[in-house]
Amino acid sequence: MAATELPGQDADDDATADVLQVGVSQRLLSDLVVGASFSMVEEDDSFLGTRSSGAFGEDAGARSQFLTLSAELPLTGGLDLIASYTQALTVMDDGDASLLNNWGLVQANAFGVGIVSHDLLAEGDKLGFLVSQPLRVSNAEADLVVPVSTNADGSVNFSSEREDLEPDGREISLQLAYQAQLLPGVDLQGLLLGRLQPGHDSNAKPDLGMALRLDVQF
Repeated sequence: MAATELPGQDADDDATADVLQVGVSQRLLSDLVVGASFSMVEEDDSFLGTRSSGAFGEDAGARSQFLTLSAELPLTGGLDLIASYTQALTVMDDGDASLLNNWGLVQANAFGVGIVSHDLLAEGDKLGFLVSQPLRVSNAEADLVVPVSTNADGSVNFSSEREDLEPDGREISLQLAYQAQLLPGVDLQGLLLGRLQPGHDSNAKPDLGMALRLDVQF
């Protein structure tokens, strides 16, 4: 297992993650390709790549296991059907000065299904449409500890309640992507992204994004 800096962390940030990953794939029935991968992530001072602070307290960590199953099936007319499903289990460590303690087992999942077309407008190009759900907590509970009163000597009384931390919404992502070689050494990639209930927030409005990328090799 190797220590890895988390995305976006500062050079002086102590948050690290140890990652171990293995995977296999197998062709079945001449055309169907299935795969499975398993990974373990042990984080210090972070939770699924985010810095622990606020209600999570300081110096909290987590140990997660991910199992991903995938499949790819060629269809007629230069089309491929792709699908994947990920199940995650996380054990949380209580952080210092945290409002959330005594975590239960955190369960989360993600899935996606899509169609990819080859050689649609030009030889070697790809056009894909994907419907997916980003990683979403499906089951999580913790004790919420909050101050409720103070005594005459200045000491603080706390109250603890068991809270269900599953989000009230479910984000569904719709992606349309295109990739093609314009000239030798010049590649174009485009992405149109729409999200329903972004951030798994049932009250969040749908949003739309677009990205273009031009790669030039000399």
